[in-house]
Amino acid sequence: MLTCAKFGLMLLLMVGCTQSTDPLVEFDTPIPIENPVGKTILSPVTFDAVYENPITYEDMHEFLYPSSNWIAIQGLKDETIQANINAAVKEAYDRLITYAKLESLPPYRGLKKKIEDDSIGYPTVSTAVSYNKNNILSIVVNGQYQFISKDGSQQVFVSAVEALNFDLTTGRQLKIGDLFTNDTPAKDILDPLVFELIRLKSSEYIDSSNYPFVGGYGFLEEVSPFKGVQGNQVFSLDTTGLNLYFDYRTPHFDTRNLTFMFTIPFALIESNFAGTLRYQSETSPFLKKVASYSYLYTHSGQKRITIQDDSTMDGHPYYRYISYPETTEPWVVDRIHAIDDSSSQRINALFDGKITYAYRSIVFYTVGPYSNIDVYTSIQGVDRYVYLQEHESYDETHKRIVFKELFVEGYDISPLLRKKINEQLSYFNSEWGMTDHIETYLANLSFKVDFQGITVDSYAESSFNHNVYMIQIHLGYDEIGCENLKMFADYFN
Repeated sequence: MLTCAKFGLMLLLMVGCTQSTDPLVEFDTPIPIENPVGKTILSPVTFDAVYENPITYEDMHEFLYPSSNWIAIQGLKDETIQANINAAVKEAYDRLITYAKLESLPPYRGLKKKIEDDSIGYPTVSTAVSYNKNNILSIVVNGQYQFISKDGSQQVFVSAVEALNFDLTTGRQLKIGDLFTNDTPAKDILDPLVFELIRLKSSEYIDSSNYPFVGGYGFLEEVSPFKGVQGNQVFSLDTTGLNLYFDYRTPHFDTRNLTFMFTIPFALIESNFAGTLRYQSETSPFLKKVASYSYLYTHSGQKRITIQDDSTMDGHPYYRYISYPETTEPWVVDRIHAIDDSSSQRINALFDGKITYAYRSIVFYTVGPYSNIDVYTSIQGVDRYVYLQEHESYDETHKRIVFKELFVEGYDISPLLRKKINEQLSYFNSEWGMTDHIETYLANLSFKVDFQGITVDSYAESSFNHNVYMIQIHLGYDEIGCENLKMFADYFN
């Protein structure tokens, strides 16, 4: 998810301008969401691994605006498609740069009345790739503007966004309807989610006098009845979900001259999201072979069952926390409760002595076809402590995965793993003697299949102070080499 760039002064730009009247914006005529273009995809969709499009992109700058940038991509076989994409991005950048002139500002409600005629605008326009998977490319051009009156007594901030989403096989810019399956209207999927997001961002939900900003944005005030998502909706993708932008093109709202971004998590639209499948092609549009795979974030936004309580266990205070999605399969729920029931036994095995406080959390989520149970244990004693994280990962057949089973035959993960362990242990106090326990760390490791790699946790007890010290290692899929992982083997055969 992109964050808003900081407002900055651009001393080289001194653009004075005369004030014009606000243009009328037609918002009573609905714009239909067009039917998707491309392969027919029907629900339910299940997310598998996605590949990184093997293209490169370069930041481009001009002398007048060194803090601003646009990008140019390279790596497509079709040079005409590539040139057209780059021209569209540059055109969007140029358009946003002109918004530093008062007469060119987008028609936000009442904006021209808020800015003095002699105000000078200072722009910062930043361009970045937010999504680059499975032949779709999302580019967001984010404009931030500071208008200062000639005498310096007034400052007004304005923001504007252009989002460009391309099918890299044709160069066509996607519309919101292109992202969803053919069997359910996109409006039926989006509108209930968007109306709830609007409610959460409105001053009716939170007292705007006490909380004038939510998530970095001002409150979204509805000034005329919102008719739902329209066919010209501005949007982008990232690895967590679908981003919708509300600004002057959604004039049912007073956005306070800003652009609001709402993120709809993939977890809420996965079964009807066609973006991972529709634009894949038998013939690659890229000059280089696809070599990088990962998973999209699909667990945020899910409705979850949460259990938390303070109690006493074996004579000491004990706090537990359990969380899993409402849709979790029974076999997982049974395993979660089995781990929970064994907490006393596990805590006593980890800590020999008087316990003053213990805490345990058990959290479940899925990554692609994999199921992860994360167990965090914290034990405090009179003069020592234990902190550690343990994991269980299961494949689509509900079989628990052994670490060595992650890798193709002939690949040895040991050199990379030992290097990472040594790096972690180098940060410890040398008196603790943890570098003497590398074999213990290797014996105690557990792991989870993560979105961008394998997360490994392990622990060992210091012979110096008898504390248990945890280490965590991230083994990125690209760092390992996707061709060396069984989960991606089918893509390389």
